[in-house]
Amino acid sequence: MRRVLTGCAVLVGLLAASAASGGDGDGRAQGEREPVEDCAEWTLRTTDGPAPRTGHAVVYDAARGVTVLFGGHDGSAPRADTWEWDGATWVQRFPASSPSPRTQHAMVYDGARDVTVLFSGDSVDQGEDTPETWEWDGEDWELRDTGGPSGRRTHAMAYDDARGVTVLFGGEVGGEYVGDTWEWNGDSWDLRSTEGPSPRHSAAVAYDAAREVTVLFGGSYPNGLSCIYYGDTWEWNGSEWTLCALDGPSPRKNHPLAFVPTRGLSVLFGGSSLETPLGDTWGWNGTVWSLLSEAGPDARVDATLAYDAARGVAVLFGGTSTPWPFYGDTWELTLTGPEILQSPAGQMVPISETAVFTVEAEGAGTLTYQWHKDGVPLSDDGRISGTTTDTLTIDDVCLSDTGTYYVFVANACDSVISEFATLVTNPYGDLNCDGVVNFFDIEPFVLAITAPSQYVTEYPDCDYMLADCNGDGWMDFFDIDAFVALVTGG
Repeated sequence: MRRVLTGCAVLVGLLAASAASGGDGDGRAQGEREPVEDCAEWTLRTTDGPAPRTGHAVVYDAARGVTVLFGGHDGSAPRADTWEWDGATWVQRFPASSPSPRTQHAMVYDGARDVTVLFSGDSVDQGEDTPETWEWDGEDWELRDTGGPSGRRTHAMAYDDARGVTVLFGGEVGGEYVGDTWEWNGDSWDLRSTEGPSPRHSAAVAYDAAREVTVLFGGSYPNGLSCIYYGDTWEWNGSEWTLCALDGPSPRKNHPLAFVPTRGLSVLFGGSSLETPLGDTWGWNGTVWSLLSEAGPDARVDATLAYDAARGVAVLFGGTSTPWPFYGDTWELTLTGPEILQSPAGQMVPISETAVFTVEAEGAGTLTYQWHKDGVPLSDDGRISGTTTDTLTIDDVCLSDTGTYYVFVANACDSVISEFATLVTNPYGDLNCDGVVNFFDIEPFVLAITAPSQYVTEYPDCDYMLADCNGDGWMDFFDIDAFVALVTGG
């Protein structure tokens, strides 16, 4: 098997803006570690199935509910076997037609046409990386095209569901490294761009269906006897690439990336940095990277990752620790969000008093909070505080504070919304709680100061404290003059 850049010296590829910060290139001070959120749980499912290998490819076939694997290198030779994982067992398929044995190819699942698309790779028996496009329909492989991008290996592909195209980036072409972007529409390839991320091999891409962009992270480029490792994050919107981040995971190559739609995260595992296999799990939410876990599968390169939408897990298979061992284990990843134990309670608060909403939640990692009123995020001001904590306080309540309140609680893996809580604000003297003080409040006012228990029975949604019209904390006959003044406007 042809291994890329084995044994070369190493240069970490940090861009100038990152290096100039004096930190580690990830926005932290020198030596400071990224906090581990521990909200990603890996489970070893089986060590049976496909032979241990590297350089293979997997995708999730949503129409048939299986993860499809093809090819790779088992340490002796490239392979041309097709396997499917149904969540319990691996089953080898024996199609009439098949791509030739190969490694370092790329695959995606085309959801519009319900086929797996494979492009190129290191097909040793053909003597070169042929520009073949194959498709798997669950029964057989079909050679669809031999044109388009130059034959290559260690390229990256993702399927853009919104636009119905397969996006291909970069890789190695005949010993050279490229940074071109192509798209396959099911009939032909189209060169879309030669700008964006610098030429590189062994980057990873995944399609973020929530934001309708293809996310790219990392990769490597040979620089004489050195290897530049990239730690940059880019996004392709169908017309151009945008550099989104220079911080996050350490610069690396040969890592898999898969989008988890239920969590809105592009999840990355392992890879190689400074020629050292890695075993960390990261998540990109479109704004920042979070370190989700440092536990799970052994550190490795060239593992593959696909999200099983039916079962809500990401499936990882194989890889190597460079140069040995080759892995043949199957792992599944579950992301765990926070849980709300007690939602905020609705309340009625007299005008000029204080309203307090609280939420009780638990979950792995750091929990964050964002309170909303009537669908609009709140921010602290002179009266309102705690909008990003577990306790929201509204001082000097006014009529405009009436509304529906709730809070989003999140960790790095997911977010959850509380139940809604209604705040009703009533002026003092509004004993029938219709929002105004008038003659219709006289009878309930008398009831509140003479028979408060009966008042509570007859007006269960009101607060008898609204009878405290002089504000002395008591409901008694000393409130009569103040109540009359409110009713008459005196």
